[in-house]
Amino acid sequence: MAVKMYFVRGFVFFVALAIIGSAPLFAQSVATFEDETAAPATNVDGKLIRVANRTILAAGLPSVAASTKSLSIPAVVDEIADSAFDEFINLESVYLENGVKKIGAAAFSKCANLKDVYISESVESIADDAIPETASISGVSGSYAQKWASERKIAFQEFSPADLKKAFPATPDETPGAILFSRDKTEIEILRATGLKRLAGQVVIPEKIGGSAVVKLGDDAFADAPKMVAVVLPNGLKTIGARAFAGCRALTSAALPSSVETIGAGAFCRCYALKSLQLPTGIKTIENETFQGCVNLTSLKLSDQLTSIGVRAFYDCAALPALQLPENLKTIADAAFGHCYALSSLKLPDALETLGSRSFASNICLVVTPKSSAEAQAVKGNYKYATGVFEVDDDPGIRCVFWRETPKGIEINGVETTEKFDGTLTPPTTISNLPVVSVGDSAFVENTSLKEITLPPTVRTIGAAAFKGCSELASIRLSRDLRSIGKEAFADCQLLETPEFPDDMEWIGPKAFANCGQFDEIRLPYKLNLIGEEAFWSCDNLARVAFPYNLKVIGARAFAYCDKLKEVELLGGVVSVGPEAFPTTIRLKGLAGGAVEKWAKENNAHFEAF
Repeated sequence: MAVKMYFVRGFVFFVALAIIGSAPLFAQSVATFEDETAAPATNVDGKLIRVANRTILAAGLPSVAASTKSLSIPAVVDEIADSAFDEFINLESVYLENGVKKIGAAAFSKCANLKDVYISESVESIADDAIPETASISGVSGSYAQKWASERKIAFQEFSPADLKKAFPATPDETPGAILFSRDKTEIEILRATGLKRLAGQVVIPEKIGGSAVVKLGDDAFADAPKMVAVVLPNGLKTIGARAFAGCRALTSAALPSSVETIGAGAFCRCYALKSLQLPTGIKTIENETFQGCVNLTSLKLSDQLTSIGVRAFYDCAALPALQLPENLKTIADAAFGHCYALSSLKLPDALETLGSRSFASNICLVVTPKSSAEAQAVKGNYKYATGVFEVDDDPGIRCVFWRETPKGIEINGVETTEKFDGTLTPPTTISNLPVVSVGDSAFVENTSLKEITLPPTVRTIGAAAFKGCSELASIRLSRDLRSIGKEAFADCQLLETPEFPDDMEWIGPKAFANCGQFDEIRLPYKLNLIGEEAFWSCDNLARVAFPYNLKVIGARAFAYCDKLKEVELLGGVVSVGPEAFPTTIRLKGLAGGAVEKWAKENNAHFEAF
């Protein structure tokens, strides 16, 4: 919504548009001019238009106005005042971006050479004598501009939105570079830069324009400048607006001065080439999506005063390997670090009060202080977390093992490796003088560097998704004390060879070995009594299974899509066989009158009684 204010000569509320030729944009072209009537310095390759409160008041500087042949008026301008372009006597074409609403009396009447005027559909009012009758008007069919031209019998050319790009290729983002800025007393806000598609190399934004300090970059100020590779921001800058550099996909560096206090939502989102960033100490909040999609960001230093990180603030920063969160941080919002897969561990500050949904990638291990607010948030959000770090000194490939203490002993919750890691892992048997008794939920999920692991002999349980998606895992030596394997514990481990199951193991959870394509023969342990739903689903090379006598339950689809499995013998007293537990082409042997025979009849499968 436009704020109505009025310009009076001598007041310092104004906006200036400096139209310039080529990059670098501001280091050379936005030079110092002492007031709105003084000519630019000799190194300025441009023109000046005075604007106030989103209204173009007058085209100043007659010496340069007379040489201007084409103009593009950005959407940040609402109105063009009466007689605004009197001095532009050689103007031939004008493009009004969608957003301009009003063209005042005699705005272009002295532009005798004006041939083409494109008027956007946002325009709602045009004075009778605003445009010379000799000019050709063009715009969108059905617009106010068409009606105005028709009433005055001025030529009008219709354009659909699809044809507009072809007819007017030199739209504001493609014309030679321009900067629109506003002055409030002694402070400057850069509202919008144009010519962004041609802007290349490094951009240096000056500390002052016309003697006034640049303190703010407006929303979308430099958005979608595809060739800008670096930006140097001025000392004294306080605010970077929303989406200010969004979509600057070639931007590799942005030096943020210590004076910056606010960075708007999405300010650097989709800056794919951005590699490093240090946030000034004055930053207390990182807004939503501020750095989303900075896929090459590898170095990030946060402000010590930071208290809040917004929704998807660093989402898809997939290369970020490490991060230190400040102790004052209170809030990490939903998906703040989602898809940051290189971030394998993170120490949460003790005072953390809010941890959003899916704030991190599934492979991360959160390190917390026992009984802290951070631990409560990790538990509440069902995150994988550790309360201790076991430093590894004798293996250059392993930096540390993450763990937490449980009533029964130590639970392992992940590992941090170095570039020297060879893929082989043997976790310690004891930590802090306590036995390692379990592998936690998602402890090694989607760890693509793990190839071989030997579990401590004291481990009794493997948690849900503990090794899910470990695409390079080929071998695991299970512990002799193992009793249960959790849901999806080894799902999608395509290279995993069939492990040797310990005799005392009792339970295999749902989808525990789903889609393990290397399994060809399995000997299930003697004391096993339950095979969960889809436990061996789509193990498409599995041809032989030896079932134990004590087995009681076979879950639904437990061996579905194991098409090479042709014959099964179930010698004991199985009491339940779930729907689609086996391929219907299976040949079953079991006790007459039992659950196995019942399943065979219901599924038209072959059955032979002992």
